[in-house]
Amino acid sequence: MKRPRKIKYINNSLDRKTRSRDSFIRGICSLIIGGMIVLLALFALIPMQSPEGFFIILIPAAVFIVFGVICLKKPDKDLEKSIEMDDRYSEQYNARQTELDISRENYVSKAEKHGGLFNMLYVRELMSKPVFILTWLIFGPLAALAGGIGIRTVVSLFMFLFTLILSIWDFLCALFGFKYFTFLRTYKKFGLNKKEASQDFAESRVYQTPNEMISVSRRFILLRDQFKMIDIEKIKWIFAGYDVHNKYEGKHYTHSEREYFVAVDIPSYGMYKIYCPEELCSVLLDDIRASCQSVVTGYSQELHELYKKDRENFRDSAIYCAVPDTEPYGPMFMYDDYEGIGIPKKYDYYKIG
Repeated sequence: MKRPRKIKYINNSLDRKTRSRDSFIRGICSLIIGGMIVLLALFALIPMQSPEGFFIILIPAAVFIVFGVICLKKPDKDLEKSIEMDDRYSEQYNARQTELDISRENYVSKAEKHGGLFNMLYVRELMSKPVFILTWLIFGPLAALAGGIGIRTVVSLFMFLFTLILSIWDFLCALFGFKYFTFLRTYKKFGLNKKEASQDFAESRVYQTPNEMISVSRRFILLRDQFKMIDIEKIKWIFAGYDVHNKYEGKHYTHSEREYFVAVDIPSYGMYKIYCPEELCSVLLDDIRASCQSVVTGYSQELHELYKKDRENFRDSAIYCAVPDTEPYGPMFMYDDYEGIGIPKKYDYYKIG
């Protein structure tokens, strides 16, 4: 299935002077080089009466000149693109929504063709492991030995063996049905035996995202890779949102990306984020609302304040609030992702609850 492209956009408030200066310098340098090539053609080739050579040398000159113009216009183009991204009347927004609609239909068409609890939590889990192990066995040693014998090679081989051991352990867990039996025990805590659990899952809609398997049944939300089961009847509030990751190369800001999620209220936890592709947010909201008609759906500042003030009676009090927006709200978190640093720096936190 073709995925919608991930949007990379520019946050105009971050490092604008540096980005504008860099684009200006690149643009001017390209124009100067292009102009110098044209002058070289005029002074060297025309006296030699070689029109063919003159036009041939104009090709790289044109490339440099066009690149220079693009660089000079890039800051304004980036700003325009960022503004249009959330403008419902812009061509960019409408083209993006068309992509999302197509991908959303693909998810929905496959949602009920999952084959049941045993197939999703045991068979598919088991079948995915040997491919990963074989890939490591073939390419791991080759990558480690590519730079010759030395300390770095020894470290690379050690990391390869360590990763291989973890992969084998992961395979053995899948072989003996660790996830499958773990979720059966979780179902049992909710009062369902194996047959009832299988029946509940068989009636569910399953969405396989690049990072997670999300199942929504009449009673539960199941997150396979996070070992999480959420009782839908106890959920008070759900809404779609997104976090923003500001990407850096060294100390220079390059672009921002959005990470979408559906936030659900869990009694013992608070708001829990289920990260998923943008196009899946509205589908999950509809599925959860179909299973629990009384859940409050959508985000507004009024609901936010009410949730913080009186969480226990939130569902009853929310009926007096204005109809909330079901479009993804954000950013809820903002991160600075620096190259080479594993943990993003969180600099702006908009707390829910």
